[in-house]
Amino acid sequence: MALVGCKCGTVALRFADSVPCWRLECCCYDCYAALWYCEIKLGGPPRPAQQCVDSVYFANDFSVEKGLDRLGAMKNFEQGDTTRFYCKDCASIVVADHPAYGCKIALTQASAYSDFEGLKEAELSAPRGRHQLADLPEGAAAELPAFAGPAEFIYDKCSQNLLDALPAIFEEHGKTGEMNCQVLLAAVGPVFVPSDEDERMRGGPATLMGGDPKASEAKAEGKPEPEPESA
Repeated sequence: MALVGCKCGTVALRFADSVPCWRLECCCYDCYAALWYCEIKLGGPPRPAQQCVDSVYFANDFSVEKGLDRLGAMKNFEQGDTTRFYCKDCASIVVADHPAYGCKIALTQASAYSDFEGLKEAELSAPRGRHQLADLPEGAAAELPAFAGPAEFIYDKCSQNLLDALPAIFEEHGKTGEMNCQVLLAAVGPVFVPSDEDERMRGGPATLMGGDPKASEAKAEGKPEPEPESA
């Protein structure tokens, strides 16, 4: 069973399976912005040198082996699709949820960290796609390492082969375990939404689910937001 952990060793999650449902390389703005924020603002591990992040999907069924009380949840902006769970002590992002996952799968990008082994005991195969290249800064796509798979699986927008495969993934591999991303969110408390780097965190295009990072936020109504906890 695959193990996901943070850099400082405080948090460890054990997935019910060792074989992922899917793997791809994500070049989207939001994933890289979240890694940037955790590194630069919260003192987290270095993000990948390029905006191309190893992304591994497992069934939404795991146990928290340690560190439940040190896990926090964050979104890049209020209308953001993705909820990311991070260690409050070292700001490593360990797992993430998205509405498109249908409560059946969960994402980890812990394998993208280069200064520690964030994903262990997983039976990994080669990435099946590289997507969201339209989010890259001008000229950055040409500087990426060559994709190991067929060129037809390189996408400017969301990975079409993943979208096509989702129904089968949900049916054959997807699970909603006793502990899952939704239960974890209820356990760790309110979602932290950064307010100190608006331009950076809202700089991307509209999300897959239609959330506009440049739209007015609920915080404009005077709602308080939780502060992040870091070392």
